[in-house]
Amino acid sequence: MAEGCEMKAPRPPLASEEAERAILGAILLDNAAHAEAVELGLSPADFSLDSHRRIWKRMGALMKARRAVDIVTLSEELGRYKEIESIGGVCYLASLTEGLPRRLVIENYVHIVKEKTQARKLLSLTNEITTRIDAGNTPAEINAWALSTLEAIGKDSAHESSTWAGEGMESFLADAEGEIEWLIENVLCRACLTQLFAPRGIGKSILALHWGVTLARRGLRVLILDRDNTRRTVRQRLRGFGAENLSTLRIVSREKCPPLTQPEAWVSFPYDQFDVVIVDSLDAMAEGVGEQDSAKPAKALAPLLDIAHRENGPAVLVLGNTVKSAQHSRGSGVVEDRADIVFEARDATGFKPSGTKPWIEELPAQGAAEWAARSARRKGRSDFRVALVATKFRDGEEPAPRILEARLGDIPYIVEDVTTSVDAAGEAERDRVAKERRAKHEKGAELLSAEIQRRAEQGEPALLKRAAENFLRDAKYSNREARDIVKDHRFTKTPGVGQGHPVEVGFSQNSYESSWGVPNKPNTQNSNKEGDSEDPLFGTPYEQRVSQIPPSEPRMDKGDSQSNISDTLSKHIGNSPSVRNIATPLIPIPNHSSVKAKTGTTGKTETVDSLAAAKTRAAEKLREPAEVRI
Repeated sequence: MAEGCEMKAPRPPLASEEAERAILGAILLDNAAHAEAVELGLSPADFSLDSHRRIWKRMGALMKARRAVDIVTLSEELGRYKEIESIGGVCYLASLTEGLPRRLVIENYVHIVKEKTQARKLLSLTNEITTRIDAGNTPAEINAWALSTLEAIGKDSAHESSTWAGEGMESFLADAEGEIEWLIENVLCRACLTQLFAPRGIGKSILALHWGVTLARRGLRVLILDRDNTRRTVRQRLRGFGAENLSTLRIVSREKCPPLTQPEAWVSFPYDQFDVVIVDSLDAMAEGVGEQDSAKPAKALAPLLDIAHRENGPAVLVLGNTVKSAQHSRGSGVVEDRADIVFEARDATGFKPSGTKPWIEELPAQGAAEWAARSARRKGRSDFRVALVATKFRDGEEPAPRILEARLGDIPYIVEDVTTSVDAAGEAERDRVAKERRAKHEKGAELLSAEIQRRAEQGEPALLKRAAENFLRDAKYSNREARDIVKDHRFTKTPGVGQGHPVEVGFSQNSYESSWGVPNKPNTQNSNKEGDSEDPLFGTPYEQRVSQIPPSEPRMDKGDSQSNISDTLSKHIGNSPSVRNIATPLIPIPNHSSVKAKTGTTGKTETVDSLAAAKTRAAEKLREPAEVRI
């Protein structure tokens, strides 16, 4: 060896393949280890080998699909992407668990892998410095870039060392909760992400700008990230709200706003310089993110969540469109799952509540098929209404639905809450409808009472219940309205005569005061006979008669003729005031048909009247006279 040459110590390895293998093997033995590694901050970039990165990704896909992670399922998942050979085959997967205990504590192994990641980042930094020097960058530029990069690496290292130590209960529970700091009541609060979804053209962008201008007037620092609308449109709307002199309101238009699919552009977002961040819209900010894969929307939303969920972070409002049916937001369900507060915005322009049920249940349909109807409601109008309905609310009690009205006809634009007036309109409409129903009910009762009186005066049969309902239906009453009128307590329902158990409808004898104006009080002025009184059914006097047949007339001994009883019954029933106008008798009188019956003593067959025979046998059995009453 030449004199003066010194031996240099070998460079420590920049990766620990054994630690990486131990982590992957531990997950195969116990799937719960995967969640633990994720919580410790392990990511695919922390693995030094491409094969290990592929295995880690496929493990994550299986866990998200809630499938077991073992050698069989993992090799099948790798085979779907034609990666099984590139990672060394099934034999390599089986070797990952060799020599490992059943339950491995992977925290130390994750720490080793993360340390190696930091070392590789520092080495990459030195190589990049050399490259920038060769490229002719000034020392000041290189120094500024290197310091910011070192700071980011240092923050990551400090975050990893302090986060997983956790926080003790003494300090954690010692902090007073305090009240939620609402910037917009029940809509925006600090360190929370609020999502507002609606079909296109409802007016959600107008509401977002209104809230932004309102908060800026209060001195809050507001940043609008609009990647959806043109500069001309946004400029016109902000002028309409009078935002010319608001120094705390800032905007990044769509020409300069980076998409969420470029996370490196959001690493340096100055979250501590703003109180409110408004994103319009999620669809435009996450271009290329499909609705079927839940991983991509979650990854696109990650920068906004990172901004909002920092301690004392800004309030973040994200606008988004719904699917064509307007049943839910675009993108997979993970988008709404990650938010703290979610509102659905629905068009309420020209809406008039009926008051029969909550107005939120009566709003017009919002799907794409109803676009023409919505366009007709808004045609030629400079004002519109938007209903806000909370579908997710983590902090506090879920707020009641509200309706906001935007009036854009004059400058400045005005947006105000009109929920109270909508509720009042619903109550007024409900009262009006109830009054009309009562009036219609009384009119129907008058018609029915007049029909009952007409039948009585003309000697027609009593009105049956079904006929009464049909009568009202012919008078343009619905089935339910007809039944309600017939059920009115001012009408009596008594059993009638005939098949099918008919029910006759008449006036209630206890209702002397008729609410529909038909006089049915006793009219004693027309009573000239002693004992006469007015018939409560028809209002005409009748003679008081006893309804019981004198005992001497119906009494029957052996051999009495059935004709005597029939004549007596017919005479008294025909004179009864309650049935004198009914064509059919209330009690059917059997004909004098004879039947053959065997006597119990002689066994001979004799021809006797059926009713007389029955009465005779009953009298003999009871040893007492039979009596017939009506």
